[in-house]
Amino acid sequence: MGCAVKIALDGEIFELEEATLAVSERGFLYGDGIFETIRLYGGRAFGAERHLSRMTRSAKFLSLPEPNPDLFTIAEELSRLNGHHDGAARITLTRGNAAAPLRPDQSAAKPTTLVTTRALPPGLEATQHDGVPGRTLPYPLRAEGLALQNHKTINYLPSLLALRDVPAGETPIIETTGGNLSEAATSNLFWVKERTLYTPSLSMGALPGIARELVIELAAEASVEVCEVAKTKSALLNADEAFLTNSIIEVTPLTSLDGEEIATGVPGPLTRLLQELWHKKVVKDIGGYGSPGSKD
Repeated sequence: MGCAVKIALDGEIFELEEATLAVSERGFLYGDGIFETIRLYGGRAFGAERHLSRMTRSAKFLSLPEPNPDLFTIAEELSRLNGHHDGAARITLTRGNAAAPLRPDQSAAKPTTLVTTRALPPGLEATQHDGVPGRTLPYPLRAEGLALQNHKTINYLPSLLALRDVPAGETPIIETTGGNLSEAATSNLFWVKERTLYTPSLSMGALPGIARELVIELAAEASVEVCEVAKTKSALLNADEAFLTNSIIEVTPLTSLDGEEIATGVPGPLTRLLQELWHKKVVKDIGGYGSPGSKD
């Protein structure tokens, strides 16, 4: 019988089944909080400073208490306790337990912090190698120009609806009320046309993803022009190649949209290059890591 899964609630480590939240907890009642999902390589949190910076910006925007950097150290400790050395950690910060009033009050808040870890999704290496199909939705899930959409809040209903309404195994591609591409349900979106790399601008409601930020930097270092744009799905269908990014899936090819192949329907050369550059960045920053896109 395996060891019980450990979590950290307000800085104290519990077995998962022992942890409890108050019924007046604002994250539970109102979605009044933010979170980060971090990739773990060999028990180390990759890009922790970037995640902390984004979390701090969002906390300031929402008048939440500033996150403690020690949360990332706790995540690494939990990865060891749970055996998730190559896995993922989630750090959640809410305004805390406050029955009244409804109006947010930063001075009175005692935040709730929750840190959990988990294994990587099954089949991740295969999807990184072969790619995934995409599917647009029959309705928009992003409005253009709304600042709140650029923060990783714990209100995740739009993404859950998107995942519900596409076939299993396909990735929901989200559009705006103006008919432009925004992002995927849980990842950012990129495509390539004539060696230029494109991604929806943040004004399209896309999350400023940590992986998105890193890929833009890696592309620039490889002398690849990057353009943040407002484009409809026709740009994606006419692309030379496309891929998705987040901290867990890294760089994963997107091979089709709505049943129509993107270019040849196989991962493209710039996608493969960026997978390799991601691999080198991980090795440089925190050490060993298996080959990207490999089934071995």
